[in-house]
Amino acid sequence: MPYKKIFIYAENRELVRSNSKSKLIIKYLLPATRELLYANTANLLEEIVLRNGGELGCRTKENQGFYLDDFKADGSIQKGLLSLFKDIMANPDKEEFEYHLASFHARYGSKRMLYIKRSHLGLMKRYYDQERPKTESNQLLVSNSTNHTLGEPIGEQYGTQLFSKVLEKVRKLMQDNPEAYSGYQELDKAQSYHHLRHSFGTDIFHEGCQKAKKSYESITTESAVYIETARRLGHKVDSKYSNQTTKVYIHASGQREQLLKEVVNG
Repeated sequence: MPYKKIFIYAENRELVRSNSKSKLIIKYLLPATRELLYANTANLLEEIVLRNGGELGCRTKENQGFYLDDFKADGSIQKGLLSLFKDIMANPDKEEFEYHLASFHARYGSKRMLYIKRSHLGLMKRYYDQERPKTESNQLLVSNSTNHTLGEPIGEQYGTQLFSKVLEKVRKLMQDNPEAYSGYQELDKAQSYHHLRHSFGTDIFHEGCQKAKKSYESITTESAVYIETARRLGHKVDSKYSNQTTKVYIHASGQREQLLKEVVNG
């Protein structure tokens, strides 16, 4: 009897992952937990890559989408980071800066606008001025390894590998000093870089519910809250999996509430 080949289309993989055993893991990382992870990075490159996941909702491969010079993408010239670095100096009171993540870097070719906080952009500028190796690359984030990859753009899986390393370090700190970290949520070795993005999306969803004065359980795929969350994450609003995605964020909002209660109550 011949074997039947079973294919999972790329757009369905996230849904399949959500239906696997990984759903038993707490995928939401509290803001304080994220800050703890950022604080335990070894350099500015590592901190920026983790913050790009947790504060901008980037997928690991999307870290390759940060360009220095202005660049052409999606039908027009987009501002590169060198232009934004000038903006940050010229506008001392401005707290948020827009960066266009090109469709050729985003999953499913879904371009989107990233809203970079002043402190985050300042971190990128410090990295560029002080730490980034000299290289011809137009990408901001490049390898600082001492091997042949020095100065080359970081790989697609850099964020995934980095997260695992930092997670292991922080989990060991928690195990060795339980009292010092008693106010933090428990971390699981199966958590991943993608959970930074998931946490960012959950925060957007939660903030949208608060502004709209709606409970998260009441949100549907037609809701402005859902549509804004999808826009910020680069999700397809009209996808046949929209209902599943909405359920994911409703569930995550419940996890968020529970985690906050556990931290407050010890």
